[in-house]
Amino acid sequence: NGAPAEGDPVADEQRFELGELFALKRPKNAVSGTVHLVRNVLTGVVVGVSSLVVAPIMGAQEDGARGFVTGLGKGIAMLVVMPVAGALAGVAQFGRGIVETPKAVTAKSKGMQWDRDAANWVYYNLAEESTKVATETWL
Repeated sequence: NGAPAEGDPVADEQRFELGELFALKRPKNAVSGTVHLVRNVLTGVVVGVSSLVVAPIMGAQEDGARGFVTGLGKGIAMLVVMPVAGALAGVAQFGRGIVETPKAVTAKSKGMQWDRDAANWVYYNLAEESTKVATETWL
């Protein structure tokens, strides 16, 4: 059926989540949401255009002229779908950024800092952190 075998390390490496392609973490504020919007639109366009070039080549390598035509069809589909997906994800992130802006202003005024990994506002205390690190057991 042409589907990669389950557990195939090459196929597993080629799979990805949309979150790895598009910026989907909660934006800090409207500026961050705008950056996500631009990044997602550009990513969608680049992936779409790249697919138009790469998919026919890969198809031809796998199945000759028939694969080229199939790959061209896939490339054209990706040329349309990926920029639209990027725009939709970007607009959603921009909206989320607008919603998060009042929270960001409040959190910043309370002395909180943005934790990029957790995509959340947190209180950070250097003294507490240094005590925690000093008491951790290192193996």
